[in-house]
Amino acid sequence: MTNTSDSATPREDPSGLFLSHPVHWLGCLLALLVFLQGPAASRPAHAADGGALYRRECAPCHGMDGLGNGPNAALFSAKPRNLHEGFLDKYETSELVRRVLDGRKVRIDLDQHALRRHAARTDAVIAHMQRLPSLDWRRLMPAWATYVFRCQSCHGQFGRPEKAREGVKQPRDFSSASFQSAMTDNDLLMAIVHGRSGMPATLPRLSPDEAMALLYFLRQLSPGFEIYTQYCAACHSDNGGGVDFGGADFEPLVAFDEAYFESTPPSELREAVWHMLAMQSPSMPHFRRVLSESDATAIVEFLKAREVLHKQP
Repeated sequence: MTNTSDSATPREDPSGLFLSHPVHWLGCLLALLVFLQGPAASRPAHAADGGALYRRECAPCHGMDGLGNGPNAALFSAKPRNLHEGFLDKYETSELVRRVLDGRKVRIDLDQHALRRHAARTDAVIAHMQRLPSLDWRRLMPAWATYVFRCQSCHGQFGRPEKAREGVKQPRDFSSASFQSAMTDNDLLMAIVHGRSGMPATLPRLSPDEAMALLYFLRQLSPGFEIYTQYCAACHSDNGGGVDFGGADFEPLVAFDEAYFESTPPSELREAVWHMLAMQSPSMPHFRRVLSESDATAIVEFLKAREVLHKQP
């Protein structure tokens, strides 16, 4: 199928029916991880900003407030340190800088159940990303609007419905692989046009073209679609072409087009989607490759200054 992403940018939906996705920090994760692959010396020189460096390098594990509750924390059996429990007062700045640069010698064991769940989510996102260049966005976006108005109230934002209240038949999960494989295109089209047991027909009735377009949209629903839309599309856009932030530093550095997938080995793609999966012996990472000593010092001084404020009544 022809790639129409250049001529149909999802964020410029002419229907005006879509609001921008919440700009979550994880939305720029893929672009940020690609950026971090290069050594510190290859990046533009900026004055060390301890707060910004902390948020970029440390917050994914230690959390924005240093409580050890970052988004990656759930992957570990032994959770990342809460930095407000006296740790910062225990050591001199120079020793803390060394720990930031060299990491910890104590092994951090991964929670295997969490890791397997995360691996499955990562694979789902990759599968969705690899479909992006081939999708017909001119057809898809109006169908997405149709889904929002006709289907979302029962089947949920991403095709995965909430648990129905007692006495109400549970709507089908459009995003599940079992549903997608069990329903033929004709079965699904008949359900869209005429309804089926427990599900009313779409009223007012859709035109044949609208019904076919809605079928096309429903076939894109998957766990990967949901995760990508929630965490990646805010920066990379629904079609993977990237959102124009007017030259801001955090604009995505890659476009998820055919050229990207042809030039990026699967192993690198998987690592970029979630870099923790590439670690053979996980431990607190060392940052000598990505941080200078002045950068590490700025982080430590930022944390110590914030700890003083944290202790004030």
